[in-house]
Amino acid sequence: MRVFITLLLPLLLQGFSLQQATKDTYIAKKSPPPKATNKPLYATSAPWRKNRDFAKKFAIVEYGGLSDLQETKSLPPTAIAYEWAAGFYTDENSSFLQWVRTHPNTLLNRTPLHHNDFYYDMCNEELLQKRIAYLIQKAKELHIKGYFFDWANDLFLEEKDFANIKQEFRHRHQIPYHQCLKKLFQALRNAGLLIVTNQAYRNPELLNATNYDMCESYLSGVEDSHAMATIDGTTTFIPTTILQPLDEVLSYFDLFHSYKKRYGFKEMIYMNYAAPDFAIQKGKILAKKPKDIIYYNYVLAKLGGFYSYTEVPFNHALEEEDIYFYNLGLALSSMQKFDSYYFRFFQKGFVILAPALHKDTYIKLPINKKLYDLKKQLLLYPKDGWITIKLESNYKAFENRYIPTAKVYLYED
Repeated sequence: MRVFITLLLPLLLQGFSLQQATKDTYIAKKSPPPKATNKPLYATSAPWRKNRDFAKKFAIVEYGGLSDLQETKSLPPTAIAYEWAAGFYTDENSSFLQWVRTHPNTLLNRTPLHHNDFYYDMCNEELLQKRIAYLIQKAKELHIKGYFFDWANDLFLEEKDFANIKQEFRHRHQIPYHQCLKKLFQALRNAGLLIVTNQAYRNPELLNATNYDMCESYLSGVEDSHAMATIDGTTTFIPTTILQPLDEVLSYFDLFHSYKKRYGFKEMIYMNYAAPDFAIQKGKILAKKPKDIIYYNYVLAKLGGFYSYTEVPFNHALEEEDIYFYNLGLALSSMQKFDSYYFRFFQKGFVILAPALHKDTYIKLPINKKLYDLKKQLLLYPKDGWITIKLESNYKAFENRYIPTAKVYLYED
């Protein structure tokens, strides 16, 4: 590590003394990647995915609901179960839900809403204790590590469609709904279970009762276009990736860091979604791995000091990427900006994010050491005390747009 700090000290002191470069100083040779040894934090493994070997490499894996897990053989010790914090659907069934259905006072609606959903009265003490006991027991039976709670806040009560439910809750109770959710999470944590929540930060005091919180689509998300096509033999609406505005992303970085400092939860997990890349071969449209988007989300989260995972709902096999298994080590700097490029240096390498470039761009850094371009699998060589990196233009012909370029560079061992 002393060597890395010595190498990077001039850059850190000079605010990253970077310069525009030309192709003449770019020296690269194809090379196999270094060995990946990192155990990443979090991944999801959709119940319908047949091959789960990729997900098993992560420290925490959300494997679906309790009914999915009961049908799954040989769950890894990293598995956690999906639970909807607020309610359940009419087609769900369990011993706990059978009890709930015979005790309608534990629900905030007697008839299902438009999505065939029922909502718990989490401030009903009998329901709360029954649910705690049930979830602890199921975790023991299935040998799982804990739970991921979706809708882990009370903002649904503020939506127009939930006005009657909100009125019913306010009629019954004088305390906020999220205080009772917090009792649920805290009781499960006290029982030794890992608690991952989705957007608990919207009631920030909930963060005291969770290990990890999650935000979805805050870097990238997926929307279906209005056009249809036959992709990989299936006729479907063409999905597209939506990238969130960078100023919004950076503002949430600041917010989440302030919450981590104040409430002491371990980490904010950025869960992102991406559409496949598409290629036309012999008149057919094929779905390809969206590697550029996966790298974009990974690098952007690294710049902010967070963890990111990217799902590809169209075909989950397309989200399997080795980038997660490389450990960059501790950060040696905060996020820095040079012109329109964002950098951050770590013990074992650095990351860079460039805007949507319309042509390949070369930049040189005062590093007199070989680098490995992980994305392109290239070994780069220094010249005269500087090393030149190449930031490729990312034009997506199928979508007729340019997207940002994100790169990860490792120092040669």
